[in-house]
Amino acid sequence: MASVAVYHPHRLRHFPLFPRALGISTNEITHFLLLHKPHSFEPLKVLQHGKAILQLNTTELDKTESYFVDAWKWHEASACPKAPIVVLGTSITGGRGADEPTGQEEQIAGTADLSSVYNVGQSWGHHFVDILNRHLMLHRLESVRNVSIFYKSGTFPSFFSMCTNSVLPPDTRIVLLEAPTWMITQAGIKEQLARIANAVRRVAPNAVIVFVEWPALEDVSESAMAPNLVAMDAAASELKIDTVRVYHALRAVASHCTHSDYDVPFSNLSKETPGRLKWLYRHFPCYHELYANRAKDMVHPNPWGHQLLGALVARHVARALVNASMASMSQAAANTPTVLHQVDTSSSTAPSDSHFELCYLSAPDLPLIAAASHGTWKLVDEGHQGVEKLGYLSTQKGDVLVLDILRDFPRNHTGNSCGLLTVTLSYLLSTSIPDQGAFNLTCDGCRCKELSVPLQDLFNPFPVVETNANAHYTFRGVNISITAQTRFVAYYSNTSTCTLSVSHVPSGWPLPNFQHTPLLQARSRIRIDGLFIEPMQQSSVLWYTHHQRHSKTAKFLRAVNSSGCRI
Repeated sequence: MASVAVYHPHRLRHFPLFPRALGISTNEITHFLLLHKPHSFEPLKVLQHGKAILQLNTTELDKTESYFVDAWKWHEASACPKAPIVVLGTSITGGRGADEPTGQEEQIAGTADLSSVYNVGQSWGHHFVDILNRHLMLHRLESVRNVSIFYKSGTFPSFFSMCTNSVLPPDTRIVLLEAPTWMITQAGIKEQLARIANAVRRVAPNAVIVFVEWPALEDVSESAMAPNLVAMDAAASELKIDTVRVYHALRAVASHCTHSDYDVPFSNLSKETPGRLKWLYRHFPCYHELYANRAKDMVHPNPWGHQLLGALVARHVARALVNASMASMSQAAANTPTVLHQVDTSSSTAPSDSHFELCYLSAPDLPLIAAASHGTWKLVDEGHQGVEKLGYLSTQKGDVLVLDILRDFPRNHTGNSCGLLTVTLSYLLSTSIPDQGAFNLTCDGCRCKELSVPLQDLFNPFPVVETNANAHYTFRGVNISITAQTRFVAYYSNTSTCTLSVSHVPSGWPLPNFQHTPLLQARSRIRIDGLFIEPMQQSSVLWYTHHQRHSKTAKFLRAVNSSGCRI
């Protein structure tokens, strides 16, 4: 049973989607950290939604919320109002789509320039803070002031399983993870979410984790819940992670949609209204109005979508915090002691400890061995809309980039005779950029082996990594350019060197059902974006040797163990 059962359901009806201030001042400046830098914003004005959204009732709103987190974590979160709340996400969290004009006449007439600029100040994260504080003030609880937002556009959600201690303080009380399910397959959702959950719990063990789902438009259009959303719910339940499922709100909105519900009747549409917009109004439910670029962008919310998303997340968090606080007050009145699970913040997570992380998440920081590298490699920024996309670009097959795995190894590990490392390499994966090639990974001074997972060629390709996403059936027909990762294990023994060579090779078809035949490419390009190194977790070793004992990784680990290295 979900842990929300410990709360008092009859009190949960007092959480509207957009709470009114009721005379309480909401003019305070909103403060939060964005990528570690302090920002201040005026409170956002509440945009006027259509009738279909305002008609959402309590039962329909409750369907968007799943509480799987252990109840004591919400009690601790309510007891520590000054502890950090951290928001992690992708381009949606960065405010993509939030910068569009909100004037009704411009939207209907189609005369506005629809911006694709990132605007965190108008994003769902800002709405979340504003609306959550309204809820808390109405229930006489302390407003939140310690909020940090981090986003990485064009990457898989598991990006934040790398270098997690750089974004999460140990006393973090709530982690909101915006996870776009359209970017990962149904089979890979659990593996991706488990990696993030494990990383968060290692750094901030008492933190509540909430997955925030903003579905792709095509997933909402399904008559039944899309399989990837079902898979995310199942994974969240197993991992004891809360979810905010916007899908259910959008489907409920669809049930309220009638043409008469629109703010501007069809008779008011001018002759200048674009034909596609007229067609959209006549043939699609009104929730399409929540997507960017008049629903041409099927992934990102527009300003109204950002506001709805922020309001749903704020409602979820407010319900849990308020009811946990009320339960704690009831315990105090009954003289029942409240047991808090203390976080030991004295232990550092710096690289000098037994668990360390070597983070090279920006290409200029890569441990490059320039003397050993050769070819056309150059540092480039291929970002747009003001977002950096730094990487080392190669435009010629045969180029080699050499990275020093042990360059910044912690001093207390350099003397170890042997050990296992998990290495994650980030690279550009694209369906739309022409001439995407492939690269081959080799190690010198150490031994490297694949980390066997389902859909190996997609999630952890090794040693050949295909960067032309059209080679993967999952991405065919989808316009994407993202930073992907491949992970593998490196075994070092009695050596002071361990280097990774990235060799530019022709593109091919790495799928099991195809013969690996190089494509006839006159030109080829690849881009390497980052590197992450950490000791292989004992839990991972046990999982492979006990549950995946027939995999190549398990055989490799047994060989390492038989060599005399204790793993």
